[in-house]
Amino acid sequence: MISSTSLIQQLSSLSLTTEIWKAHTIVFEKGAYFYEEVWRIPLIIRTPNTSPAIQDTFVSLLDVGQTLFSLINDEGLTDPAREGRNLLPLVGTSRRPPDWEQSAYGVYYRYNGYSFEVRAIRNERFKYVWNPQDINELYDLDNDPHEMTNLANHAKTRTVEQNLHTQLISWLNQIGDDLPDGLDLLLPAGTIVATGEQGP
Repeated sequence: MISSTSLIQQLSSLSLTTEIWKAHTIVFEKGAYFYEEVWRIPLIIRTPNTSPAIQDTFVSLLDVGQTLFSLINDEGLTDPAREGRNLLPLVGTSRRPPDWEQSAYGVYYRYNGYSFEVRAIRNERFKYVWNPQDINELYDLDNDPHEMTNLANHAKTRTVEQNLHTQLISWLNQIGDDLPDGLDLLLPAGTIVATGEQGP
């Protein structure tokens, strides 16, 4: 049996090999939250004949699929049903394309079988977590990188919160998420989805 390390070394020696690596610890015990330690993970892409470069750009693991389609010259690359963006324009350069959206979105449906609907958006400075079953969260990551002070519902950040909420809802509608239109059907947080009973 060949080890994964040996296989990677053999593949890396091929001049036509593209490698895509992401690193994430097991998130199952961390819960339905969007802490930076859970949400922000490294991604490495190595393509043949490309110089190394560091990008400080927002991407999603959904983008990996679209990138793979691009690598095989898939003609359906612009299929609207496919989520994600082609990451190849970011490889080998530290410059971000001018039309690249600097926002990341997150969706969480359930936690261990319990109803716990959470959606989130993060831009270069702020993170907004919409939790219609509990309290919303807003953090200024420039001034509060450890997310200790929730600024949601504060007068001084009301406009920021409203703008992020609007942007998040727009994205949710774009991807077909039914949460914005289904709030009246939402079970209370902690309800066991399979039985409809309140969990412990």
